[in-house]
Amino acid sequence: MFEPSSQRTTSSMKISIILPVYNVAPYLIECLDSIRAQTYSNIEVIALDDGSTDESLSMLREYAESYPALQVVSLEHKGVSVARNYGIELAAGGYIFFLDPDDKIVPTAIETLMKKVVGGRFDLVCFGADRLIDGTGELVPHTRYRDEELEREEVYKAPYQINESVCFKFYRRELLLAKDIRFVPGHFYEDVSFHWKCLLSAERIVFTSESLYLYRLRPNSTMTNSVIKKSGMAVHHLYELEEIYRFMKVQKLFENNQSLFASILERYVESGYKFLAAEDKSEYVEETKRLVAKTGIEPHRFTLCYDLVHGKKVRRNVYRWRRSLRCKLGMLD
Repeated sequence: MFEPSSQRTTSSMKISIILPVYNVAPYLIECLDSIRAQTYSNIEVIALDDGSTDESLSMLREYAESYPALQVVSLEHKGVSVARNYGIELAAGGYIFFLDPDDKIVPTAIETLMKKVVGGRFDLVCFGADRLIDGTGELVPHTRYRDEELEREEVYKAPYQINESVCFKFYRRELLLAKDIRFVPGHFYEDVSFHWKCLLSAERIVFTSESLYLYRLRPNSTMTNSVIKKSGMAVHHLYELEEIYRFMKVQKLFENNQSLFASILERYVESGYKFLAAEDKSEYVEETKRLVAKTGIEPHRFTLCYDLVHGKKVRRNVYRWRRSLRCKLGMLD
């Protein structure tokens, strides 16, 4: 049974929570209750049912009868990217929060984030998260930051310290609209290009040391299994890289940030290779060569990207050594 918070704060700024829903009936009410329990009251919740075949849609509609802030939209099944993009178009809040329907947020999440943006024109707020172990309810620390504010140039120096998950950030809606930042339909790992578009566009980012998001680890879920070698998946890392390149060219960010893009390219070519099914290797190599040729970036030696492009033997120990050395030197890796 939901129990409303007895200590709510209000503000003139509305906040939009975008909730894409697909076949999550066992977890949905717990997620909705965590939204309803927020100590910050000026919230709209846009729940986008992505053609669920279980009871999720009927549960949303029933919940909305007693929770006017919940707007329920029924869509044909086209994937989470389409649902989130539709939510961005519908959102009326000054800031946007993406929440997955099997996860939860702590009661003070939105209030904490609003305190961070008051008095400053921040494009992003980054916050901590914990793993919620399904079945036991155990919380395991995951992402953590220290309280600080960074300008764009400072972020560019150490971009990999920021978690890629779109759910661990608070977005100024005007930034997403002005820069036409959207998810790419049909891509696996859709968080990657969205994350980088925001990171490359944000003028100011603020961090909080508090953990506000609880993401559930379910048996056999993608998050539980860190590496799944499923045919056709690995190449989507390259598709996301191509989308980052396209965005940087359109926004006129590429020419002055080629070293940063080279680092991104090398990192995600290697990341995708971990997911590579044996039957996809030739396609992955050819797509890597095509992407390198298109961007005009020459990969650094002692990287997987360089070795794939130049037909050399894969040397994982060398790549680990290079990353370790660059980290010690305070370089982009």
